[in-house]
Amino acid sequence: MRTVALLAALAATSVAQAETIAQYLATPATAPERVEDLGAGDPWVIEGGMHDGHASLRWPALALPDTDPQYTLTYHVCVERAAHPDMLEVWPREGGLGVGMIAPTGCNFYAGGFIDLLIDGASIGGNQATIERLTWPAATGYRLTWQIPGATVALTFVGADGDDHLTLHGAVQSEEIINTVEVRLRCFPSSFTEPRERFVATAGRELEAGARVVLPPDECWALFADRHFDEATLPAQSRGPCALLFEPMQMSRAMLDVGACQIEAQFELMPGQTSFDLALWEFPDLANAAALAAMRQVTADLEPAGAQQQMVAAPPRVLVSDGRPAARARRREAARPAAAVALRARPRRRGAGRGMVRDRLR
Repeated sequence: MRTVALLAALAATSVAQAETIAQYLATPATAPERVEDLGAGDPWVIEGGMHDGHASLRWPALALPDTDPQYTLTYHVCVERAAHPDMLEVWPREGGLGVGMIAPTGCNFYAGGFIDLLIDGASIGGNQATIERLTWPAATGYRLTWQIPGATVALTFVGADGDDHLTLHGAVQSEEIINTVEVRLRCFPSSFTEPRERFVATAGRELEAGARVVLPPDECWALFADRHFDEATLPAQSRGPCALLFEPMQMSRAMLDVGACQIEAQFELMPGQTSFDLALWEFPDLANAAALAAMRQVTADLEPAGAQQQMVAAPPRVLVSDGRPAARARRREAARPAAAVALRARPRRRGAGRGMVRDRLR
């Protein structure tokens, strides 16, 4: 019944006019009406895990109040230098950049940290971000900015009123030549517990646990799900799947690594490309089939990348997953000049309420 209702709603709200992927992923075109510096964060003592008893800083509730479902991000970093003498400025509590998604589900795009960004193979997560809340008439966003030796990196998450997803715009400004910019995202679809049956669905195929593939340009979206923890069969134990959409014209390589527990998406930007755009979905309490139908519907009218675009099956680099920045980053800290002036992300206006229709029937 839930699937039938969702498909009927999607059919009634089909996009009437073709749109490019870049247009769909664009953030608001105008400057925000308000920019609020969120300050130095809340001092916190971590309980449990490898950081038990360590001092930390956290920004626990970066809410995007008008999306449906409501998304909430967090930023949490350990600052206990005595415990981590090799850290640069901070140590992301659970790796990557320290940016997690705590709502709407807490699993899926991991609440403890779901994204990492690497410049020339070294994570920027060892540097502390500054955070600003951005407000437009029909959208709310958060811009996280990292000043690293010789470069500035800004990630801007935006939730437009009524949308069921977030957009993410990333931008890098550097005083030096950059060879590679890589982005990694990780998720734990629907549940953390066992038994797990992870799989990924794209526009052209389904991938089971153990698969590691490079995506061609016509597979520019992916749904991350679990066959066992499916709302259709285990509603009390399942949290629903999640998904992403990327712009193939920005990427030289897009790879999926489907693990038995964690699933990771890896993107390497085209040479000379200094920005990227993604859309992120979580589907709380939605069956796998309904979420897959929703993704197919929302992407059906998006114009594909040019036929000349090709992804390269380059060997993966060694990326940071546990918050330990590469040694090269420490060498750069000593050798590079002061960081560049902070980059302002390129906002673009999105229309309100253009998200997919969600099934609210129980």
